[in-house]
Amino acid sequence: MLNKLRESVEIDPEIDRVLQSFLDHRNEFVHRLEDDNRNMDTLQGRKKLALFVSTLLDEAGWVMLTLPGLLLAWSRVAGLEDVSMRTYGALPNNLIEILDRYEFRLNV
Repeated sequence: MLNKLRESVEIDPEIDRVLQSFLDHRNEFVHRLEDDNRNMDTLQGRKKLALFVSTLLDEAGWVMLTLPGLLLAWSRVAGLEDVSMRTYGALPNNLIEILDRYEFRLNV
């Protein structure tokens, strides 16, 4: 999804960084959770595991709040006005505020 989005629009570097970090951490969680000395066997391992899970939860919360706005903003740029307008009006105010922060330039 990120690669397709990058092909269509220029993504703010901070948004791109957080999305990529979330993807990387999600992959670590699924495939390598107890790597990098993160484990339940030692106090130090549990501390590293707790820090990792905390970071992933923070990023997941950001994605849950931001991704709908990001996708709707992109849909406006992509000319999918019917999707954008139909969905935009049904959003809670906090998501509308997030959506209104995004501006995109087409990569043509």
